Amino acid sequence: MANTFGILAAVALLIGAFVAHKNKGFLEDTIADTQSEESKKATLTNKFNSLTSDITALDTESKQFSTFRDETQEKLDEQVAGNKKTQDSIDSKKGAADSAQAKADAADETLKELGDVVTLVPRMKALRAAVSDLEDEISINSAQVDRLTGTESVTSDIAKNLAKKLGDRVSGSSYFESTSVRSIFRQWGFVTLAGGDNIGVVKKSKLSVLRDGEEIAQLIVTGVEANTSAANIIPSSVKGDVTVSPGDKVVPLTEEGGEAK
Repeated sequence: MANTFGILAAVALLIGAFVAHKNKGFLEDTIADTQSEESKKATLTNKFNSLTSDITALDTESKQFSTFRDETQEKLDEQVAGNKKTQDSIDSKKGAADSAQAKADAADETLKELGDVVTLVPRMKALRAAVSDLEDEISINSAQVDRLTGTESVTSDIAKNLAKKLGDRVSGSSYFESTSVRSIFRQWGFVTLAGGDNIGVVKKSKLSVLRDGEEIAQLIVTGVEANTSAANIIPSSVKGDVTVSPGDKVVPLTEEGGEAK
């Protein structure tokens, strides 16, 4: 009987040691998983903060360009008003010059006989010189107006482009022109792309994979770094038995399902 109890006690100790060993392994695995999740959380938090900072910077830059555009438009309006005033002055002086010329032509012979032409000719020359100076001034002003008009147009285009990029980021749409598949991991169903935040790849946006101008599959972006990004292949979007390969062209997918323009 004593031997039986001894054997049972030994078996109980062995079972207890085995359970303790299993619990220790489970605890270590749980700690490792927790640390991994904490690391992922920190990485995602950093990316979120970076994206928030980028959006704030783009918003500030957009406001600065809007202010500069408004200031440029104000200067342009002032220049156009000044140009009109100068043109009115030129027209007035030209009218006076034409009137004086007509009077001079009509009374030319009489003035010669009276000798007044000696004083009239210098006055006519001075008037024509003033008209010439005003014509030069209006030419310079016109060139300045053209320059300001061109600056305003460029500024407006930049502001529109920044506004579009900001809108795309906020709405979760990628805004790059095109990139390509860098590598593919078929067993896990995802690819890496030859471009990231540097060209405008936005996380959670949908992309289209093209080959010979035709869509062969669609992707959804899962991670974005400075110069690369990762995206999952959407299984239901793969056309037939075609497989995505490195080098395939990738473009943003519009809401209508086509290539973004």
